[in-house]
Amino acid sequence: MKKALKIIAILLLICHDSFGQEMSLEEALAKSKHETSIQADKQLEIEAIKLKIQQSKRIPLIYGEANLQRNIIVPTTPVPAIAFNPNAAPGDIMPMRFATDWSAKAGLQLSFDIFNPEMEGAIKLAKLSQQKASLQQQDALRNEKNVIRDLYAQVVLAQSQLQVAQKVASDHISTLQILKERHDAGRLEEIQWNNALQKGMELEQLQEEAAMVLLNTKIAFLPYLDLDITTVFTTPLEQIIMNATSNPSDLERESLVVDKQLNVLKIKNINNSAIPKLTLNGYLGSQFFNNQLRIFNADNWFGISYINLALRLPITEVFERNLNKKQLIVETAILDSKLELTKSDDQVVELQKQNDLLVLKQKIDRQAKIVNLATSNVEIIKAQVEEGTKLVADLNKEIEALINQQKKLWQAQYDLLKKSIE
Repeated sequence: MKKALKIIAILLLICHDSFGQEMSLEEALAKSKHETSIQADKQLEIEAIKLKIQQSKRIPLIYGEANLQRNIIVPTTPVPAIAFNPNAAPGDIMPMRFATDWSAKAGLQLSFDIFNPEMEGAIKLAKLSQQKASLQQQDALRNEKNVIRDLYAQVVLAQSQLQVAQKVASDHISTLQILKERHDAGRLEEIQWNNALQKGMELEQLQEEAAMVLLNTKIAFLPYLDLDITTVFTTPLEQIIMNATSNPSDLERESLVVDKQLNVLKIKNINNSAIPKLTLNGYLGSQFFNNQLRIFNADNWFGISYINLALRLPITEVFERNLNKKQLIVETAILDSKLELTKSDDQVVELQKQNDLLVLKQKIDRQAKIVNLATSNVEIIKAQVEEGTKLVADLNKEIEALINQQKKLWQAQYDLLKKSIE
């Protein structure tokens, strides 16, 4: 069944120019979406949420609380007996219960950092993390678009290969008809006729192989784009190369710069963590005490409210803080080194790339001229074979030369595209 479907697909591709819908590179880039870029979009969304979480910490923390407690054993506390009995001997104590069988509490708790230098640092870190996620999103999108350009170019080349195979096979069929008439009339040797038939079958096989290559290149598109096998890709390879070189961007270096900024800010936050923090706390509520669970009896509820200022001064954290700071300083030095290496390496790579592009463009120009000459040779020998002044073997040789030169041209064009999107 699968083999039959493949045969049908190949037949459809062989005649796809007649009814296939068209798709340009711009349409493919606009419609494509891969899980990698989707994940990058989600990560950027996560970092935006994290930033909002940090910003929300500027708002005072207010929450309600309530609890209900059943004391199975009511706790007893020793107190000086003289506090309740003036006649008690000095040093005597007496046990007293400072709780009831049931107790409850309900109210509103408030907490607000009046001075906390780490808070602003955390917000700045979240903003930088969001910026880094944005760069990663751009990088994922750029990589995806380059993959689309690569796959699109492969399909265009496969279409060209199929078209050349179709044209060569079609031209050979017309030549076969003339040779058949000559063979039937006894004016063509049997070996020449056999060579002509052999070449016809080879060209038919070449056409089917080209259709299979085209089918497989379109299947490679499926993770990125819903694609019908009869779709015709219309953007020529020259425009694909121009599209690939129109928007260069050094996202790797920008990402390293953001990493360095993150480390510098983390060091600053570590220094800020040594500064005392001042927090305002408040509570407004009521407490319930009774040996019976009568929580709806207002007489058993007693108001409670307070407000205080809390000062937190870190002491022992200094040891871990200094180690973390040293680690970040070393990591920042490594990032500086990477930035310098990236800068120098990019200059070398860019110069080499421009030289390679120039050589490839010259190679393509020359190879295109060679293909034109090979095409002309095939037409000349084909006419001479039909006139009977040349052997079929000569025509077969020129056809093979044309196909080989055409493959060299396609490879050079594809190499130019790959070099452009590096």
